[in-house]
Amino acid sequence: MKLPAEPPFGQPEERSIVSKSKQNADCKILLNLGQGDWQTGFPNVIAQLWEGEQPPVQFTGSLPPAPHLKEQYQDWQKLYEALYGHGATWRRSSVEQRTAQRTARAASDFEFDTSEPTRVSRHEFELRCQQLQTDFNQWLMTAEFTFIERRIRTHLSPQTQVRVMLTAHAKAVLRFPWRLWHLFDDYPRAELSVSLPTYSRSLKQPPTKTTKVKILVVLGNDDGIDVETDRQLLSQLPSAEVTLLAQPTLEELQHQLWENAWDVFFFAGHSTSQDQGYLQVNASESLTIEQLKYALQRAIINGLQLAILNSCDGLGLAWALADLHLPQTIVMREPVSDAIAQQFLKVFLATLAS
Repeated sequence: MKLPAEPPFGQPEERSIVSKSKQNADCKILLNLGQGDWQTGFPNVIAQLWEGEQPPVQFTGSLPPAPHLKEQYQDWQKLYEALYGHGATWRRSSVEQRTAQRTARAASDFEFDTSEPTRVSRHEFELRCQQLQTDFNQWLMTAEFTFIERRIRTHLSPQTQVRVMLTAHAKAVLRFPWRLWHLFDDYPRAELSVSLPTYSRSLKQPPTKTTKVKILVVLGNDDGIDVETDRQLLSQLPSAEVTLLAQPTLEELQHQLWENAWDVFFFAGHSTSQDQGYLQVNASESLTIEQLKYALQRAIINGLQLAILNSCDGLGLAWALADLHLPQTIVMREPVSDAIAQQFLKVFLATLAS
């Protein structure tokens, strides 16, 4: 399950000696934190490094408790909501919108700009961002984990394409912005994804005869947000066959998933991971992945490879899709505005087209 798209962290914006034969080799790293959480630490961290068809090499270590990181991240989320959520058109459920408004009003324990009493101080926000990043990397510098990182670096060069998959039993730890790890600064071609600890190999489907990517686009409830831009961007995508469903009913969506073969499922609109998590597909219906389970399973058997949920807070939905053995899912970890969702889509589609 892949999550390259992230909301703004701070201001809005996803060296080793090796032989020449490995300079551009692709490799995969599985970092398994195992059992544990912020309060207890992670006593059994296992890292596996895969290079080509060779058997993996494995390193073990541990990470100490870090309850301060949990608290700092929660403080960052409150400031983020208060600073960026005020008056913003965010792609989350109407219930969460109202909750966020109450959270922003209750954020009086943080520093505010005295010239504009209704706005959180950006300076305070930036300082907390920097402090969280510093403290996070300081935590990763503990000797028992540094051993793992050093061994990994001996197999990498700055040009290496690296797929890093992070897995843990604690979902809250997976939600943390691990992209702040300085490893990703040193290896710009490294890509981060997260996974639950139990998974299986996806079924490989024979290649389709068509050269066009078949995309099912669902534009859900657009109350207060702009999904028309998403539609326009997708319609301009070359080498793609796009089918558009605007605010479909459950029956209409199930029919399309069941009866046709798709490569990509794309959703734009309001969503949430609260409770079971759901997609607001139209003004009156909010659907869980469970309600779409059998149609999605059929779509996966027919070749569905990727789901993109260009909406808010999608990790809970991603977990549910992972249980169906969908190979890849791209979601937003935090609430996001129209501007961020559309900027992600522009960059992603340009890459996909190439």
